[in-house]
Amino acid sequence: MQTAWDSSKLPRPFDEDRLRRGYERLHEALSSSETITPQDAETLAGLLDHDDMAAMLGCLFGNSPYLTRSVLKEPAVLLDAYLEGFDTCLDQILSPLAGPPPERASTAETMTWLRDVKRRAALLI
Repeated sequence: MQTAWDSSKLPRPFDEDRLRRGYERLHEALSSSETITPQDAETLAGLLDHDDMAAMLGCLFGNSPYLTRSVLKEPAVLLDAYLEGFDTCLDQILSPLAGPPPERASTAETMTWLRDVKRRAALLI
């Protein structure tokens, strides 16, 4: 399967303990996440051993605590990027920003929405 990234250009994991913990936490997140369907969680779990996915996760988990937390909160974004490509996925994430912000009851809710968009986009940039 052709992926959206060239794994040979990704940095190798700096911290092997973080890498191991990242995988452990991802397995936990896939079984309990509200942000990914059970079918997509199963698909992503099946891809974890593929070379390109392993290289991407190694880069994220072994080098960036922020991106690790982001993957754990938004595992569907990683699957979408793998299957559909970064550009398509990023366009979908950023498209709500092209119009007016969604109706929110408070400034705090709007700020939370913007942080969610930022977190998803960070996984792709």
